[in-house]
Amino acid sequence: MPTKKRKISCFIFAKLPDSSIHFLFLKTGPDRQFHWQPVTGKVEEGESFVQAAQREVFEETSLIAPLENFIFTKKEFFFTDRWGKEAWEYCFYLLLDSPFLPEIKIDPVEHQEFKWCLLEELHESDFFYPTHYEVFSYLKQKLFNS
Repeated sequence: MPTKKRKISCFIFAKLPDSSIHFLFLKTGPDRQFHWQPVTGKVEEGESFVQAAQREVFEETSLIAPLENFIFTKKEFFFTDRWGKEAWEYCFYLLLDSPFLPEIKIDPVEHQEFKWCLLEELHESDFFYPTHYEVFSYLKQKLFNS
């Protein structure tokens, strides 16, 4: 029996001095229907889930953060990916305390654009995958009591 593909998603939040909280959304390309999502990616051979989260965040956004700042949400999902392969996804978050919204340099192969959204402006309809909204809602309540 083949093993499941190992994948990660990482939900990036920035908390500014004025107490506003922003969520980083990345827009996929035409091969993935131009939808908005958090950082996602596969776990490479020999990599742990958290190491993959750190690498994918850097590759997709140019953000650098220590491994210990990537926190497992205790949310994981099993699904069939767009190629019909079984996948296992671990969900992480990264909370940035910053004096300003960090500069993002997206990988143009992976994404078309990015946006920082105020936490309270996001709704279920903004998320392509229901599991991503589930994790976002969970983190919004757990981290920010909102």
